[in-house]
Amino acid sequence: MSALVAAMRGAAHALASVALVACGSQPVMSLELEVLAIDDSGNPLRDVAVFARDAPLGDSDAHGRIAGRVMGLPGAVVRLRTRCPDGYAPEGVARRVILPDTATSGPTVRRTQVVCHASRHASALVVRVATGDGIPLAGVEVRVDGELRGHTDSEGSEHILIEREPGSRVTVALDASAIDGIVNPHHLRSTLLGDGEGVVLVDRRFERMRTAPPPRTRRARKLPARERNRPVRIR
Repeated sequence: MSALVAAMRGAAHALASVALVACGSQPVMSLELEVLAIDDSGNPLRDVAVFARDAPLGDSDAHGRIAGRVMGLPGAVVRLRTRCPDGYAPEGVARRVILPDTATSGPTVRRTQVVCHASRHASALVVRVATGDGIPLAGVEVRVDGELRGHTDSEGSEHILIEREPGSRVTVALDASAIDGIVNPHHLRSTLLGDGEGVVLVDRRFERMRTAPPPRTRRARKLPARERNRPVRIR
């Protein structure tokens, strides 16, 4: 009986040894990875840190390039994580690369890119104001989200640079009360900024008060010369 137990234990040990050897004998694949880090406009971005399975792969250089090596079992999926510099946020979807299924005679190279989106975008606010008949109005006050940012010039225009997060709402208020004779001198405009840089145009026409024309005076009727020289009979 003891001999049978010993034999069974020996067989189990042999099977365990085979399993361990089989797991350990799987080839480890090596993949050369080239990553290009860019911003929203497709421009190379430096100081972008990329991690493969939470292990640092490297930081992008002045050309946005990162080169490194990832290793793992054949066909394994490697998730790339991105850490963007200040003022940028990583894209919502993580990039992934797949290791080769079989060994190759030479090095295997994969190229991919990661995108960092700017947290704030710059937009140009262009304000143009005039009267109803097209005469430019100078001195109109321009406020952005309640903050005084300038006044229109002699051509009735003002250009302001605003920086906001993509998709944020901006309120532009115009005040022409400093100009005499303007009807309804206040104007409010709310607009939603896009995902990229752009131009916000506010074009407003202010109406002037219409002044009443001066009263017409009746001109004395001129008599013909023959009537002016006719003698007047006095009774």
